Amino acid sequence: MLVERGVVSLVDANSITVNCRSKIDCLRCAEGKGCGGGILARWLGDRQFSVKSFYDSSSQFPKIGDFVAIAIPANRIVKLAAIMYGIPLLLMIVLLVIQVTIFSDLPEPGVIALAILALFIGFKVSSSLVEKANANGLMLPTLIDQGLEIQNPISKCKKRLESA
Repeated sequence: MLVERGVVSLVDANSITVNCRSKIDCLRCAEGKGCGGGILARWLGDRQFSVKSFYDSSSQFPKIGDFVAIAIPANRIVKLAAIMYGIPLLLMIVLLVIQVTIFSDLPEPGVIALAILALFIGFKVSSSLVEKANANGLMLPTLIDQGLEIQNPISKCKKRLESA
């Protein structure tokens, strides 16, 4: 499960927008001993990004300014990757097999154009499928914890690094 922490910036009926900081907030990542986020954050600077997330409106009541944890299960990430990459590639293979069997005398630029067209159509189809799933909250992260205290504010993290 991929977990991210941040501050709620927008609350809707069943979704929230969470502003998250780059991985420089994590002491291990900032020291370069984590997953590599600290190295990437040093190159890109201390950036913020926003993530739309869903919550259960019957039991969770997030407010703007709350420090929360959101998560997306690993199986959702695999499904997203399969949809976003699998559908275009499958469509391209099917169309190229059809081209080889029916239009075998098609010149090479035509084959390349057909492959590009198939990929473009596949990306459009997969994008619309993901958008429909996101409208129902099926592929987006969900709120798992709210009202957290900020344990490693960036100022503490930088002070620890300077003293080390």
